[in-house]
Amino acid sequence: MVTSALVPPVPGVRAKIILSGLAALASLAAQPALADCSVTGTTTLTTCTPAEVKVTMSAGTGSLTVDSVETVSVVYDSVQTPGEYNQTVNLTGTTFINNPTYSGLVMQFGTTPTIPPQPVAVTVNATVNIGPNVVANTGGGGGFGTIWVLNDYAGTIAIDNAGTLTATAPTSSTATLSGVTNLGAVTIVNSGSVTSDGGRGIYADGNCGPVGPDGCLGAETPVTVSVTNTATGTVSATTAAIRVIDYSGLASITNAGTVSSTLFQGLIAWSANGDATITNSGGVTSNTDNAVYASTEVGTATVTNSGTVTATGDSSLDAARALIRAPAGYSGLLGSASTSGNIVITNEATGVVSASRDTGILAETPLGNVTIVNAGTVSGLVGIGANSGLATQHTSATVAAIDGNITVTNSGTVTATSVGVSLDGTTNSLTNSGSISTTGNSSGDAAVVTGNGNTTIINTGTISAASSSDTAIAMGSGTNRLVISDTSTITGLVTNVSSNNTLELNGSASGSLNIGNVRAGRQ
Repeated sequence: MVTSALVPPVPGVRAKIILSGLAALASLAAQPALADCSVTGTTTLTTCTPAEVKVTMSAGTGSLTVDSVETVSVVYDSVQTPGEYNQTVNLTGTTFINNPTYSGLVMQFGTTPTIPPQPVAVTVNATVNIGPNVVANTGGGGGFGTIWVLNDYAGTIAIDNAGTLTATAPTSSTATLSGVTNLGAVTIVNSGSVTSDGGRGIYADGNCGPVGPDGCLGAETPVTVSVTNTATGTVSATTAAIRVIDYSGLASITNAGTVSSTLFQGLIAWSANGDATITNSGGVTSNTDNAVYASTEVGTATVTNSGTVTATGDSSLDAARALIRAPAGYSGLLGSASTSGNIVITNEATGVVSASRDTGILAETPLGNVTIVNAGTVSGLVGIGANSGLATQHTSATVAAIDGNITVTNSGTVTATSVGVSLDGTTNSLTNSGSISTTGNSSGDAAVVTGNGNTTIINTGTISAASSSDTAIAMGSGTNRLVISDTSTITGLVTNVSSNNTLELNGSASGSLNIGNVRAGRQ
């Protein structure tokens, strides 16, 4: 029979164990708990410290959640194994990211780390969700903005930001929040705050894929690239506040919040082979460029405004702007088609547009039709303009007139310091039941000016020159038709170049007309 005696405790050993345990707990408390960084599926967490949160991934579906962690950066290792990866990143709680030398969130895929980099056939469908109490800052020491998601090969990108993002941009093209893919769609929604000192605010860039003999993976695969800034969203930048690029498909911006740019556009959407659409119900300000700009190479450019758009054209910023490149104008709402396409611009009843140094509403296309509807308030050096884009060189035009039809309907108020409405197309049509006026009395100033295309003006409202001896309506050498009703008021002279003109009087009420103010060549 074996017996065992109780072994007395060694003095001090238990105390050392207790102290050792307390020290371990204190050490754990000094770092974010691993539970604050959690992963699922094919995502593997390698680091969760104040210096860095880092993960790797394998093909398939996975996610990373960073909850109330203070760190320098959140980094995805750039996978080098071809395949399809579906990844979701959730930045939640009071997560705080502060990186003075590089990007805050780094998701860059599709190339080797070699110099020069070589393509890797990885498709990464990335979703990023940023919570309302998350703060992320980056400095000007380098990197590619605060939130940087880039697919050099392929994959869709969806980013939803409700947090506060700021960046000191190392270059004028660096964006605080960016999603860029070489093959796929991009969707960005901002309900938080995005600020850039020196660069862009939000940048979205997508493509249908590599260009082959039949277009982008066959011309049947256009994608949509879109940015939505909600009513609570604010975006402030030195260069473009919100910029959307699509090489094949719809480039779209919807703004209900507050957007401002010091040196470039407030909102700009461009498509190489598709439509460009901007809808604004919020506030947009640009100090040295066009405030709202929808542009396409071949497609339809559409701008709809029910908010407040201001293009200040601040000349005190000209020198700063020239250091980057010359501005493309200072208009309020601008739609353009470089090669060919239709332009549709609507300023609704609540819309207020001002452009003291340029045109309030401007449409430019060398080949296509223009439709402009104003029910709101427009003011500018020129109130409303439509032409080929030859003067601004926004398009490939070689002549000033549009090869197409221009239709303008005004029930609102248009005021100008030079020309109220200027139209130059194959045919020009203006229907006015509102007010069109100019304070300009220099040569070329008038309330309405048309080119040499056939023109019809129907006025049931008010068209006013600076004075009764200045020009109210100046029409070119086409076949012109002026229709005025018994509710019409025209202050100033009506002139035209040719004799192929018709004056129509409509209505049952009585009125007066000085026919001496209406004749060919009247100056």
